[in-house]
Amino acid sequence: MLSRTHLVFGYLILFSYLLIFNQKITLALFLIVFFASLLADVDIKSSFIGRRTKVVAYVFGHRGFFHTIWAALLLSVIIYELLGRGESVVFFLAYTSHLVLDGFSKKGVKPFYPLKFSMKGGIKVGKGKEKMLFFASLIFLLVLIFFYYN
Repeated sequence: MLSRTHLVFGYLILFSYLLIFNQKITLALFLIVFFASLLADVDIKSSFIGRRTKVVAYVFGHRGFFHTIWAALLLSVIIYELLGRGESVVFFLAYTSHLVLDGFSKKGVKPFYPLKFSMKGGIKVGKGKEKMLFFASLIFLLVLIFFYYN
């Protein structure tokens, strides 16, 4: 999926979390979602975050370790130790939302690697179905933001 789709879906998850648990938005949570929604693509040189950390793509390869639940858990524990429980939960939700979305793509992901289980869908990155998913998520996000602030 494209970065914009991951970001919109990550913020959709954030505002759902905020509404469900009656929490306040903070700059830290906003930035955590931005970072976590894109971080799994640190392993691809052409991604928004991968362009800034090219060496990671050479070491891990795209949709390798960073596209697993193990990376999500490890990084969430680090966030927990650094920032606290609420921030680590939001990080985990945003990060795993990236994995779920990539699981809908034709290439898919192996979220429990080295186990053989894989998630694959029929969405071509940047094409019609992803655009529909992006706009549907954006509309839903705007509705959630409206309810959050009213």
